Amino acid sequence: MRQHVVEFIDGTGVKTDGVVDASDNASPFNWTVPAGVKKLYVTGCGAGSGGSGGNTNATTAAGGSGGGSGMCVLNLPVDVIPGTTLTITIGSAGLGSAAGLATAVAGSTTIAPVVAAVGNVNSTTLSLTGGGDSGTGAGGLPTTGGRLGALGGRLNGTRGLSGSTSAIPTAGGNGSSNTALAKIFVCGGGGGGGAHATASSSAGANGGNSGIFGFGNWMHLGGITAPAAGLGGTTGTRSTGGGGAGASSFFGNGGNGGGDTTGTSQNGTNATGYGAGGGGGGGGGDGGNGTKGYIRFVYWSAD
Repeated sequence: MRQHVVEFIDGTGVKTDGVVDASDNASPFNWTVPAGVKKLYVTGCGAGSGGSGGNTNATTAAGGSGGGSGMCVLNLPVDVIPGTTLTITIGSAGLGSAAGLATAVAGSTTIAPVVAAVGNVNSTTLSLTGGGDSGTGAGGLPTTGGRLGALGGRLNGTRGLSGSTSAIPTAGGNGSSNTALAKIFVCGGGGGGGAHATASSSAGANGGNSGIFGFGNWMHLGGITAPAAGLGGTTGTRSTGGGGAGASSFFGNGGNGGGDTTGTSQNGTNATGYGAGGGGGGGGGDGGNGTKGYIRFVYWSAD
């Protein structure tokens, strides 16, 4: 028996045992299950969502939220039928929104048809959900952090709650993570920080941190670092809240939240790699972009 590894990389092509076929380099991909192969071990993720822009209020501008990660799986066993042609669709990245505007839900990564996908309601399609809508601030309010859709509606990476915009503004809440079957993982983005409601010369509050998968030291081993939340500040004429941190995935770093103490560096940064969420914009700033999804198969065959 010989092990094979097949990667589906949108914009690059299909990489089989390290050799790239660039003749078909765009999602969706078609791939035929080899003879005798009845099980694939799937590793991959849905796309990460973009961070939301901070509020545009002229005197009190709260921060936007960080985007959520796409749903991640590691070596998830999936039954397939030999000779069947699978369609692999890679989730499209969620784009960060301009200040004051809402973000869109990121694309899901799907594989169909399959015989049985662990945890799925629809057993003919494995769907790795993209990061959820990060929302938008209104009336000086910050946004709550990006959250995840769910495999069968049961698994969520909780979004960080908004900080309050008041005479004593509060920081954005931290996102959290969730795990199922020790193979399926999701992570929520941090909430935006509140701004001072009445005194434009007073600093706003910091954004929240994104969730971190709470087992072992996978982030260190995988080279993934925790993104930074943005700092609240003031320009003297505008109190600004910090942007929430975007959520990292197993395959990429979330973006940093926008914002500093002087209120001048307000844009959230883009995520990197695959399946990670963009940073939220600080008050008056834009959100950063999330990143697209990814899929890898491992299987064994007698060849």
